[in-house]
Amino acid sequence: MSGWTTAEIRLLRDIFPIATTEELVLAFPRHTISAVRSQARAHGIRRNKAAPKGSPLPHPLVRQLARQRMAIGMTRSECARRARVDRAHLYRMERRSGLPRADTLIRWAKVLDLQLTLTPINPVAGTGEPRSAATGGFGVIPGSPTYRPDA
Repeated sequence: MSGWTTAEIRLLRDIFPIATTEELVLAFPRHTISAVRSQARAHGIRRNKAAPKGSPLPHPLVRQLARQRMAIGMTRSECARRARVDRAHLYRMERRSGLPRADTLIRWAKVLDLQLTLTPINPVAGTGEPRSAATGGFGVIPGSPTYRPDA
């Protein structure tokens, strides 16, 4: 277990169960993906299996916020503290269905240096370009009006 900092182990516990392989590679640039998996096994950290049938997944907007948190290497505890929500509440938001209250989403996005915007689901008049129906008309824009994570 050498070569891993305490902060890296905390981050591993926080993101390994739900992060994609790409997100793990980004979160742990000093380690190979094999080393990340081995470290998780050594600490008894397991990947979450697919949700049981009929178990709804988190809203796409919530998944985007969770991925952004992991991409910048922020732990769930730090994000919750800065957004002024309970860590367990943030965990439930990231793992379960439903959409948190607007004020919670706004605080969460600000902590991640993101801006929330509302866009019509219908096509933009005259362009024929559809709006992102995958996010239910909600979008996360990190500094650019053309950011399209689902594209």
